[in-house]
Amino acid sequence: MSSQHQIPTLGRLETVPIKSVWSSEPYAFDPWLSMPDNLQFLADALEIPGLELLSTQQSVGPFYADLVCQIIGTDQKVVIENQLDKADHRHLGQVLTYAPHLDAKVCVWVAAEICDEHRAAVDWLNRISNEAYAFFAVEVRAVRIGNSLPAPLFEVVAKPNEWARVVSEPHQNAELSEYSASNLQFWESFHEQLVEAGGAGRRINRPLKDANYWGPLTENSKAYISGWRSQSRNPHVGAFLGIYNPDAALVWELLEEQKSDLELEFGEPLDWSANKQRTVFKVVPKPLFSGTSPENWPAQRKWLIEKMVRLRKVFEKPVLDAIAAVDAQAIAPGT
Repeated sequence: MSSQHQIPTLGRLETVPIKSVWSSEPYAFDPWLSMPDNLQFLADALEIPGLELLSTQQSVGPFYADLVCQIIGTDQKVVIENQLDKADHRHLGQVLTYAPHLDAKVCVWVAAEICDEHRAAVDWLNRISNEAYAFFAVEVRAVRIGNSLPAPLFEVVAKPNEWARVVSEPHQNAELSEYSASNLQFWESFHEQLVEAGGAGRRINRPLKDANYWGPLTENSKAYISGWRSQSRNPHVGAFLGIYNPDAALVWELLEEQKSDLELEFGEPLDWSANKQRTVFKVVPKPLFSGTSPENWPAQRKWLIEKMVRLRKVFEKPVLDAIAAVDAQAIAPGT
């Protein structure tokens, strides 16, 4: 063997206990998966272009669907039901209950372990359904190499035949919807302008067809500063600070103690709100109501950048300090 060719030293991929990464499904995994960067992990596993979040904990009678999404560039709704344990009959039943009520033709069942019987049930659902419907069974794991941070790994164990061809080919050949095309043009160059002005920028470098721009404030996805544009009957743009994940409520309590000082520094009243499950908390300035036509975009971009930069300037240190305090308390002896 030539001395010029050295044998590389490689790390070994190992599985991390899933509950050590996400302590619970509703309070840790669901909020984590709802983030755009993380939804893209799942979308890649499903072999679709991307997933746009429509709602979390969507009410269906007395039940709640974990995540309701839409395949980017299409009008296809996707319902996602999550488990951090071994799959069971109840969750499969919930998926089938949610789908007709939400008009979702794509159902994704995510679990830490899916047995052969449940895999066969999903395969059967795909066999008896026409190509307009799709059912997926997906196993989720956390893995790492050496001392690296844990990384998510989604493995699709059951899916429709020819799914990649049915979904991706029409998407590639079809023209962009007016909604997606408008978003692409609006967000074009926005990232560069925001970062140059001192804002928190996206991690994913790909064209943005979604209505939301997510800029992580922390490395661990516990806080984001985000901007959005609405093309509804009352079109507007807005920005917010979002706090997520299991300890979000504790971080939020520390921030609320500083509410008056933070609003004074920000320079205007802010809307402080939380979802019913107290897993997501938001601080929102008053939105800017303005039309969707391109002549309004420069002023809207300027307003969004100013708000997002100011949110970062005012809230970054208090948020990071609060997260550090909560983390320190969690690992303190005797806790």
